[in-house]
Amino acid sequence: MCTWVARDSPRMAIEMLPDAGKRTLFHSAARRIALGSRVDTDSWHGYSLLGRLYDHRPVKHSEGYVKNGVHCNPAEAEWSVFRPWWVRFRGVAKRHIYLYLAQYEYRRNRRHWTPLEWLEEMIGFLFAFLQKVATALSSALAPLPSLELCAVSYR
Repeated sequence: MCTWVARDSPRMAIEMLPDAGKRTLFHSAARRIALGSRVDTDSWHGYSLLGRLYDHRPVKHSEGYVKNGVHCNPAEAEWSVFRPWWVRFRGVAKRHIYLYLAQYEYRRNRRHWTPLEWLEEMIGFLFAFLQKVATALSSALAPLPSLELCAVSYR
């Protein structure tokens, strides 16, 4: 699992990755982080390609956890919040992990919302759902073409 955490806002992203290799982490960052952003990570070699798109500043934990203002404490702190949330499910099928991660990310990114913001979001979901239902019903109840238009004449 990989976590990307913004320092200047309560936004975060969490996803299940097949491995922690250079290309995998690079593509994950490219999907989630704006180009040119500052990215602080630990010194894991999997992050080595990030310098191509970002201001990448690794910190070597064997030398200290903070060096010249570079640290990855927000991401590590996010795991301390995630683990207790995750444990309460008492086992998750691997094929469903992405659903649990999406739910966690959704809730975590909206934790500072007011009740009015939550209400607006739910109303938006409701309208989107009703539009899909109306579209499906209108296509299912479309009038059948008249027989005259479908008739084929053989002479």
